[in-house]
Amino acid sequence: MENIDGLYAWLTCCEAYNYHRLTSEKNAHFYELKLHGQPLKRKDKIEQICHLSPKASEALNHPLWHFIATPAISIGEVTDLCSLLDENNYFPVLAATHEYCDASHTHTKPSKHHRLAIKENTHLDGYLMHLIWYFAEAEKYRRDAPLDALMELFRMTLCFLAFRIPRVNAWNFYYALTLALNVNHIKSPHFPKKYAYWPEKRAWLEKINPPKFFGDVQDYSSLMHSIRMYRERANWLASKLNVELSTDMKIRLLSSYEPYQVISASPLSKQYLLSMVKKRLVQF
Repeated sequence: MENIDGLYAWLTCCEAYNYHRLTSEKNAHFYELKLHGQPLKRKDKIEQICHLSPKASEALNHPLWHFIATPAISIGEVTDLCSLLDENNYFPVLAATHEYCDASHTHTKPSKHHRLAIKENTHLDGYLMHLIWYFAEAEKYRRDAPLDALMELFRMTLCFLAFRIPRVNAWNFYYALTLALNVNHIKSPHFPKKYAYWPEKRAWLEKINPPKFFGDVQDYSSLMHSIRMYRERANWLASKLNVELSTDMKIRLLSSYEPYQVISASPLSKQYLLSMVKKRLVQF
């Protein structure tokens, strides 16, 4: 199904869908509005859509939406969320963070294998595992998670918005997420001094150009510019490499580099990124 007309044609053929309701929705441009970011709020409508499509049910009821709907979410609330997750889908993060999120899960492999499994999952489940991992790191250090963990999550979020959920209202998602993480106060160039990094690592962090933290992107225009540049750079790389990059590959590749390296329009920066991506593709 490639467009709204196709959706309406499909719904017309569904015996379970009320014809008069469909006519009303079509006249009110219901699905067009939803496609352009208007939230779906009515519980009965969500249940109706879920009844028609199991995949829609999975997307609309995904625990990620519950996670980001809680401002300044605590490790206790993260633990409660973890207790509701399907162990088969979320085993890597439940096993790797059992000390902080769910004591019933124990390590069966070295945690580096769990971390790799989380990193390679570029879908909704994988992104939620990144968020849970971040909170486990924060709990481990009894304060905000290390800045490099926050930077990694920021990179993943930009890729996630650019490639995995392009139809979602990016700013609403991003704003709700930053409230849940409570990280808007961390920004370049003077991030909080409470992070007890040794001088060499702090100097390394300070040399990385912004944007590198969520606090560096705090308005709609900046976020949409970043997302647009990620998409343009992915298309440019595919053209230069003469390959078709899947959504998974785009996320795995571009989340490995600092945002300024992806966003920069400098010919030198673009060539450097191209050379680095060529090396990475050899490893895949």
